Amino acid sequence: MQSMFKALSLACLLAVPLSACGEAPAPSQEDAAGSADSEMVVADRNLGGVRSQAGANLDLPDGFPDDIPFHDSLNIYGANAIPGMGFSVTAISPESASSIARFYRDEMGGLGWTEVSGSDQSAATQVLRFEKEGRIATVNLMPNNGGTAVAIAALNQN
Repeated sequence: MQSMFKALSLACLLAVPLSACGEAPAPSQEDAAGSADSEMVVADRNLGGVRSQAGANLDLPDGFPDDIPFHDSLNIYGANAIPGMGFSVTAISPESASSIARFYRDEMGGLGWTEVSGSDQSAATQVLRFEKEGRIATVNLMPNNGGTAVAIAALNQN
């Protein structure tokens, strides 16, 4: 039950960066494809220890697990650090969902993660779930204007 609560809490926090933006819409593929030098932080909040950022060209949250790879094409537009629970990152990529799914399956396995479930690769939206040493990592992939919207969550099960 506690792990279900954590998973639901983390899912709810994925929406925090976008809701903190007020009237500003989520970045489109073209908006988020800016150069690595241009940073557009729309919101940066620290609420009760939960650090949440929204914008474009953001960095991974401090403390993001180094055994979760990060695809080079991803442009982060939302990042959360939840003390004691984990991290979530939302991003956009010009790459296809199948290309990004293949990257995560290969890289996560090489870093000791075990894939415990995954969507059919032909499905429009794919969800990959990995486990390692009491932790869960999910990679959600959804088509987005010729590219892919990606949500990565790293969650402690303990």
